[in-house]
Parts: sequence; structure tokens; C-alpha cells
Amino acid sequence: QEWIDTGEANPGAFRELEGVTKDSSPAPLELAIRPIETSSDSTLLLASMIDLKERKRAEEQMMLASNRLVMATKAGRIGIWDYDVVNNRLYWDDRMYELYGVSPERFSGAYEAWEQGLHPEDREREPEKLRRAMRGEDEFDTEFRVVWPEDGSVHFIKANGTVLRDGAGRPLRVIGTNWDITEQRQAEEELQTARDQAEAANRAKSEFLANMSHEIRTPMNGIIGMADLLRSTPLEQEQREYVDLISRSADALLAVINDILDFSKIEAGKLALDAQEFDLRDAIGDTLHTLAYRAQGKGLELAYQVQADVPDRIVSDAGRIRQVLINLVGNAIKFTERGEVVVDVSLESLTRDQASLHFTVQDTGIGIAEDKLQSIFESFTQAESSTTRTYGGTGLGLAISRKLVHLMKGRIWVDSKLGAGSTFHFTVLTGLGSGTSAHHRAAPETLDGLRVLVVDDNTTNRRILEEVLRSWEMDPGCAQNGEEALNLLRTAREQGNPFRLVLLDVMMPGMDGLEVARRIRQEHGESGPEIIHLSSAGRPLRDGTEQPPMPSADHRVLIKPVKPSSLLDAISWLFGSATRQELAPPAALPSRDVLPMTVLLAEDGRVNQMVAVKILEDRGHHVVLAPDGQAAVELFPTQTFDAILMDVQMPRLDGYAATAAIRRHEQRGGSHIPIIAMTANALKGDREKCIEAGMDDYVAKPVRARELCAVLEKFGTPAAGGPGSAKADPAVMNQGKFRESLKEPALMRELIDLFPVESTMALESARTALTAGDAEALHHWAHKLKGMVGVYEAKRAWEAAMRLDTLARQGDLQRAQSVLTDCEREVALLRDALADFRAALV
Repeated sequence: QEWIDTGEANPGAFRELEGVTKDSSPAPLELAIRPIETSSDSTLLLASMIDLKERKRAEEQMMLASNRLVMATKAGRIGIWDYDVVNNRLYWDDRMYELYGVSPERFSGAYEAWEQGLHPEDREREPEKLRRAMRGEDEFDTEFRVVWPEDGSVHFIKANGTVLRDGAGRPLRVIGTNWDITEQRQAEEELQTARDQAEAANRAKSEFLANMSHEIRTPMNGIIGMADLLRSTPLEQEQREYVDLISRSADALLAVINDILDFSKIEAGKLALDAQEFDLRDAIGDTLHTLAYRAQGKGLELAYQVQADVPDRIVSDAGRIRQVLINLVGNAIKFTERGEVVVDVSLESLTRDQASLHFTVQDTGIGIAEDKLQSIFESFTQAESSTTRTYGGTGLGLAISRKLVHLMKGRIWVDSKLGAGSTFHFTVLTGLGSGTSAHHRAAPETLDGLRVLVVDDNTTNRRILEEVLRSWEMDPGCAQNGEEALNLLRTAREQGNPFRLVLLDVMMPGMDGLEVARRIRQEHGESGPEIIHLSSAGRPLRDGTEQPPMPSADHRVLIKPVKPSSLLDAISWLFGSATRQELAPPAALPSRDVLPMTVLLAEDGRVNQMVAVKILEDRGHHVVLAPDGQAAVELFPTQTFDAILMDVQMPRLDGYAATAAIRRHEQRGGSHIPIIAMTANALKGDREKCIEAGMDDYVAKPVRARELCAVLEKFGTPAAGGPGSAKADPAVMNQGKFRESLKEPALMRELIDLFPVESTMALESARTALTAGDAEALHHWAHKLKGMVGVYEAKRAWEAAMRLDTLARQGDLQRAQSVLTDCEREVALLRDALADFRAALV
């Protein structure tokens, strides 16, 4: 009507109206009119009406979404950008201008304007990423830097974008977001800087502690070694007390140094586990033997039991398990004044290739207050912290143990009450080894039902020994004192079922084991039971006036805590049922079917010199000694030798060079002398290397009499009497020279007395070589150490020296650091064990 009346209405105009549907609900409508001219000069109006309900709903949703997006971007300080690819035009919201430090008036909106704002180092990389996204090759999700034009400050931007394409796949627009991550990047850089500084400080601390420990350890080893030598000389009682005080103080200081060094390595993350297969039961027994002397000194009973279902052989770091046990058992002994310390190992879980073992160390000591149970595992913390410091210590042992257990995928904790003793627990996850140990090896059938009487005043010891004997299908009985034992023996004999063996504790209240043994022999005579004495470490088997009534066979005395393998060995030996090669009666060497030989021995190690000379002279040969390779070359032309035994690693001139010099000398006269290498290198290829150097044969250290004589005498002159014309001396029947020397106490003492001096020199020289970074010198001394400890049949010390020698040959001096420390620890333990053994010999 407006258009009809005035003609001024806009043709095609529309209006929104409110209508109602037939069910009376509201309906938003749009009314539009448009004039249509006809041929008769008349005008028609075309009207259309559209239902706006769906459009209105969509607009409301779009408005709501837009409001939310605006609120989100403002809250997150996120900028939104839209790049029109076709027209090369960028559209930014207000936040984008803030992010780039420009005003809308100074931004042209062209793509090049965005590139201009980038950091110069990012101008090639970032646009290429955007172009790759537009080509469909990658997503646009990146970080870059922008430089504000006003102040030149640099800001880090996180950007992403989505490409919109037409039906043909051509890019039309790219829409995305930017936000400022400068504070985040600064925090990350500051954190990295702080981390780098902390690591540098930690490295500096570790290096300082390591250097300090090494510098102190060198003179300490000298002090300990010289004190051991001084102890072996005739001393008055007061002088001996002074020497013992020096030794104890030096050992205590060395233990502190070792703790500090281990702790520093753990803190620096440089302590790695060395997993090897080993016999768990024997390893625990050997470990506790090193602590038995301390327990005996306080009158404590030290015992251990490994439950029957625990695997015999496991794969783990034996040295670290041993370190944890030594710390826990050592603490238990330290804080226990009377009673016992008992170690138990049980199986927590078992899979096809792994076992979780649960160790407990239980004592009857002073206990720990409840509020200290957690803090004792922290560094430099002790439960006993009085000003008088009754017990001493660094407070590092338990902290180190916790970290070692954690490395072995286990945990450690303690149950304790003040005044009621403590039980420390720890678990380790191990691999499973192969083979069987002595514990699970079936006892010989001839020992089935063997009646054994266990006599010990300690209940725990009696229980453990009874369970072990029953596992071997023997028939054990128990007595807690001498009188009860004698009564049980009488009753059993009267009933016609006598005990054939008595396991007799030496130290018992009232009637001690020696008196019990005397009365058994008195009452039962030669038909009485065999007796195996169980003696605490370091306890002499005599009362100062009377020799104990027992034979001197190797297996008649066992040191407590008793190893099951050693016990079975001893029983098998006594009853003629040996089950291991070393239990068999010592096999005689083959008869010497050659004439006595004159042998030039080139060897610089005093211990190895003694062993080789003893073997050869007992065999009837004559030995000329050369202390190094150069001396061997000089001695060779001076007399006629039948053969040369040539050590490979020697000062001045090594075995290879000495052999080459001798072979050159022989070329002038056309002669040839057999040269036999003696070396602790027993790896694949070592024999071939010796042969290539001009040697005729090879003997591995530690030297065994059977092997040495067999190789040497191949080159001898046959005896006129033929086979059997000369017999082997019984003194060299055993292949193990150190065990052989048990029959010769003087030789045994001499070998033991040499060890502190020789081992200290080798270790100090190895440490000096390692500090100087001299891998060749380290190899030389590691090789010497390996040969030396092999003579004493010390398996763990030999294995540690073997690892050190291998690392030195490989030039891996970093790993050699920890292995040399292991060598020092094992040699120190061997030195203590030998000293205790020497005291028993006296």
C-alpha cells in the first residue's frame, strides 16, 4: 500500500512479520514484494513469504558460538588469523596485532607483512612450512619467533592453521590461531640452565669425592698392608694391641672412604650393575664368613638359611647384593650386644625367567624408635645420634643400600621396636641361571638315613642344620648342650641305632665342644661317631694346653655360619661318598717319565714364583729364576736350559719381546729351546697370540701342577727306565696349589704373608695408571693381580680382576673406575680372610 500510495517504496523490500501457524504457535516470517512490468503497461506485484524459524535458530547458535570463541580467545590471549590465499590478504583480530607489536594502521594486511615480522633466522623456515601445508604435504603446527618493530624484543609464538580448499583441492583460505609462549620458553630455558648447573655441580662433587677417596685410599692400603706384615712378626702383647688398633682404625677409615665413593657414584648416576650368574647359597655363605669374626668377637651367633624353593643359581650383581648384606648384617652386629643375627632368604615370586627374592636380617639388638624408622634410610642420618656416638658410622650405609636395592628393582624397609631388636627386609628381582648348586644336589644314596646328632646351644642353628640334613634324607637329632648329647649317644647305641656323625659346636656354655669330643672318644673309642667341629671364625681349636682330639683332615672343621655345600662336602668326604670333583681323593700326577729338567722361570710376581718353583722342585726339576723378561734374555746364554717358562706381563721386557730376543739369538746358532707361556690371559685367541710370538705352548694362570708338569715334560728327555721310573711327590698331588699347601703350614704361612705386600703394590699401581689414563699400564697391573689372586683360588677377586683386565685392554677407563673399586674391596676381604686363616694355623 505504501508503494501504491507514494511510489517511493523500495521495490523488492522485505519485512519481518510475526505470524501464527494453524496450531496458534508463533511463526517468524519474512514478506518480500517485487514489481513486475507487463506488456499492457500494467504492473503486477509478486509477493513471497518465507518461514524464518530455522534461520533464526541457526543465527542464535552462531551468535552464541561466536561469543564463546571471542571469550575463549580473550581468556587465553589467543589471536585469530584468516589468510585469503586467492587475494593474498591477511585478516587479524585485535589480539594478533598485540602479539606482533604493531597497530592496525601499520599493518598492510599482505602476506609479506607477516613474513617481515618474523625473526631473521625463521624467515625461510616458517613460510615454507605454511606453503607445505597449503600444498597438502603437512599440517601447519609450529613455533617461531617474532621481533617487535618498536623495541626489537623477541617473542616466541605458537601457531597452527587449517587449510580450506575448493572442489578441485586448490587452497582458498587458511584459518588459524597464534598465542604467545615466551614465558613458557623462558621458564624452560631457566629450568634447563638450572639442570645443567646442578649436573655440573654434581659432577664436580663426584669427581672431588672420587679423587679424594683415591688419594686417601693409596696410603691407607699401605698402612693396612704394613700393619698386617707387622702383625706377622714376633710382638709383645702391648705391641700387638697397638698394631690391632692401627688395623681397626685403618679398616674403619677405608670403609668410610668406600661409602663416600659409592654414594657419589650413585648420586651422579654412574653406578651400573654387573649381572652375572652365580650360586646364591654359596655367595651368601662366603659373605657372612667375612663378618663372622666380628660376630664372634661380641659373642653373637651368626646364622643364615636359604629356603628350599629359592633357585640355586641366579643372574644378578652378586657384588651389590653382597654389599647390601654386609651393610645390614654389619649394622645388626654393631647394634646387638647379646643374642644372634639371622639372615633368611625366601622366594617372593617366580616366573619362567625371573625370581623375586626376599631377604631378611633379624637381630636381637637395641631396636629402633618408631619415629626413626623412615629417616634411617636418608643420607648422613642415623637412628643413634647421641653426642657420645656410642656406635659410630657415617650414616651412608643404609642410604647406599636403599639406592642399590632400587637399582635391582626391589625395595627395602624395616620392622623394629626400641629395645626389642630389628628386622630389615629387602627384595631384589633377579634372572634365573642354569645348573644346580651343592645345596640342591642330591646327597649320595650311601648317606640316606645317616644318623647325625647336631649339638649346639643356639636354637636357630639347631633348627637350620636339622632342616638341611633332612633335605638330604638323613636322620638328624638335636642336643642343646654336652650332657644331653652324651646321653643321646649312649641311648642310641644301647638301642642298636647309633649316631654315626656328630656336628659339634666348639663354643658352648658349661661343657664346650672340645670336652664333649674328648668324652665321646673316651666312652665310644674307635667305634664311636665321626665328629665335625663347628667353630666360630677366628676361634682357635685348642685351649692353649691341649690339642683337640680330632684328625687334621681338611673337612673336619667348619667355620660358622656353615655353608650347606661345605657341610655336604665334609660329610661326603668322611663317609667316602664324594659328589664333586674336588672331593675325590687327590689324584696323583702321572709318573715323571722324563729326566730332571733345568728350567728357566721368567716371572716377576713373588707369589707366582713361589708356587711354580715349589711345583717344579717337588717334581725333581731344577729352577733358575729370572725376575723379568730382560733378566731372562741375559740368563739364557749363560747355561744350558731344557725349557723356559715365560710370564707374558713383566716389567722392562714383557714375555713377547723376551721371546723374540731369544729367538733372534737362536738364529745365529741354529738351536731352539721350548718356551712355554704362563699368563692369566685365558681368553679366546690368547693361546694363538703366544704361538705367533714364537712360543711353543701355553699354560693359564693360576698355575695347576698337573697342567704345568704335563705341558713342560712334553719337551723333556725320556727317562731310561721308561714309564713309572720316577714317581710324583705326594706333596703335589692336588691341582690347587693353595689347597695343596694346607699340608705344608710353613708354605701356607709364607704365601699368606706375601699377599698383603704383593696385592697392595698391584692395586696402588693400577690406581695410579687409571688416574693417569694409562690403559696399557692398567692392563699390566690388572693382569698381575688376576694371576696373583688366582693362586689363592679366590673366585670373586679373580673375576673382578678379570673384568678390570678386559676393560683395560678395551681402553674403557670410565667403567674401569668402578671395577677397580670392586677389586680393591674383594682383595681387602681376601686379605682379612687369609689373616684369619693364618691365625688359625698358628
